[in-house]
Amino acid sequence: MVLAARGAPWAWALCAITLAARVSVGLATSLAVLHDRQALKNIFLLPVRDLIAPLVWVASLAGHQIHWRGDVFTLKNGRLARVPRGTPP
Repeated sequence: MVLAARGAPWAWALCAITLAARVSVGLATSLAVLHDRQALKNIFLLPVRDLIAPLVWVASLAGHQIHWRGDVFTLKNGRLARVPRGTPP
């Protein structure tokens, strides 16, 4: 956005407001809902996570297996099917 506006002051202001809102929502969620007291220590990682999340989402479209809590599932005919343990991937 800042690049598209060629560094206009309003774009920088909007970017700062957006970042402040994202950090405040992240802190509120961490502290009030999750009761995570280390949220302040790791808050600088929040923008990094927001930048990486779309890449992870796009990469997830390439596979057909899901690893969930120690179990492996595969997608067959639009449904999840558990892969028996010991079966090669």
